[in-house]
Amino acid sequence: MRKVALTAFLALLATLFGLATGAPALACENDDGGALVGCGGTSPGAVTPGQTGTASSDGPPLPIDFEYYFDDAGEGVDAAPGYEEGCWGIRTVPEGEGTSYQEAVDQQAQQGENGVLWGNCRIEDTIDPAELAQILWERTVRPPPPTPLQVEPGRAVTGLRAYLEIGGEVPARQTIGTPIGPATFVMTPRYVVTWGDGATTETESQGVPWPGGPGEISHVYTDAGGVTVTVQAFWRTTWSLAGQGGDLPELPVPTEGSLDLPVEEYQVVTD
Repeated sequence: MRKVALTAFLALLATLFGLATGAPALACENDDGGALVGCGGTSPGAVTPGQTGTASSDGPPLPIDFEYYFDDAGEGVDAAPGYEEGCWGIRTVPEGEGTSYQEAVDQQAQQGENGVLWGNCRIEDTIDPAELAQILWERTVRPPPPTPLQVEPGRAVTGLRAYLEIGGEVPARQTIGTPIGPATFVMTPRYVVTWGDGATTETESQGVPWPGGPGEISHVYTDAGGVTVTVQAFWRTTWSLAGQGGDLPELPVPTEGSLDLPVEEYQVVTD
């Protein structure tokens, strides 16, 4: 048996995703067997064919697969009398095994013809915030590069300590729209500095200017010439979504910045 997609549920999705649900609701009547008749054409609350909708986000569209399914243990929203147990829901599935969120919503809307009035599951009951946050962290969140890089006064001198400063806002924040509300990521980096002469430094500080002090990132060059200082930032995060939150480990691929730095040598001249 199939269900009639509920206008109220899709109106909620319209608020989240900018979908228009302007298709007319059609009159339906029960026949003697309990099935609905007179529901041909566009289902109540159906999305107009060809429309698209995406979550509001400061990143790319959600690269997540969803499926439309029946949850026989769930409790439907606005279910008809006698159909309170069980509901139609949308949930995440492994990559390659489902459809886009929009397609899942369209499938839900298309269940309206000759269906049974089971309700729709509350979407926050069928999508796991922790699972969704992990997928977004691994596939969608884009931590910033560790830039700009600066060594004042724009050069280093052999035998003297050079002080590196790493720009950018730390912690970095990104918010991504999802079907169950905004997912917020607060990201903290671990820096690996390659000084260009074979030396490296690992730190969580952004450095301080000359004359140095707590949190400084510094190095002494022994040979004159030009070097490229490279900084890799390995990001970890805390997340919050739908009233839940937690920590997620470092992404395996860092963001990166570099600085071309001349290294000069001064000679002491005596009479």
